Amino acid sequence: MVMKSVKLASILFYLNSVFVVSCFVSCGSSPTEASSLLTADIRGGMDKPGLLELGDEIKGVTFVPLEVTTDDASLIDGVYDYAVTDRYIYVLPVKEPRIVLFDRQGRFIRTLVKEGQGPGEFSGILPCIQVDERNDRLFLFSNNRVWEYTLEGEFIGQSTHEYSVIYMRHIGKDRFAAISFPFQPFNGGGFGLGLFSRKGDTIAIKNDFYSFLLPHEKSGFTTSIASAYSDAQNSVLFKTGSNDTVFCISADRISAACVLDLKNSDAEVIRSLDVTDMSNLRIEKKDPRISLCKI
Repeated sequence: MVMKSVKLASILFYLNSVFVVSCFVSCGSSPTEASSLLTADIRGGMDKPGLLELGDEIKGVTFVPLEVTTDDASLIDGVYDYAVTDRYIYVLPVKEPRIVLFDRQGRFIRTLVKEGQGPGEFSGILPCIQVDERNDRLFLFSNNRVWEYTLEGEFIGQSTHEYSVIYMRHIGKDRFAAISFPFQPFNGGGFGLGLFSRKGDTIAIKNDFYSFLLPHEKSGFTTSIASAYSDAQNSVLFKTGSNDTVFCISADRISAACVLDLKNSDAEVIRSLDVTDMSNLRIEKKDPRISLCKI
């Protein structure tokens, strides 16, 4: 298992220019007109790899092997998601619905949270987990529920919401940032980007990611999306392959943060929006290159 310490967040975008990383700082700024947003030439950065200098943004890389003991609970079938604090590593395995606890050296401690119907247990598929070390909280997010625990695994409570999510983060007191589950049209259940309260009340949504290239009834998020959470700024950055704008979900608004000059083709824009095109779910083995739509 490899952990990277990054100044600005656990940046998940596949960035190809150091200038893009500097764009993330603007997420905490006031709303800005699109014409004055900081723009990063991603396509140009890919064509000139000699200009890439990410050393100033990455403090270091540490390899942490996760211990396997005589306890069968220490065996995991891969890491689907994980979260790290000063003391622990929380692992969501690929196939097993549970949260496994290791120390920072990778030594196995125990299964922290189990799936089930009993007290303190969760149910359903978890797309992501989150830790809030300052407030002693561990969040488990499913398609339509949020489970809350202390970092030691004590159950605090759960909440249910009506919207269907693929990604969610707690970004402040009574505020959750969410991204709609893919392959739902914006005008038929897909809310796009959302800012919600703990009870599921809508604070703000943004689902006008349309293009003249595709009818509205066929438009929604596909797999051509990417997100990054900033613990320092309590916000989420989001990018879809259908346009060049990076959006920021903060505790009180959804706003434009910066622009990535991708120069994606019309075909790529359509592929990024067409919820009726299931080819998004196929992995092309012939071309291992990362598509710019995934930035």
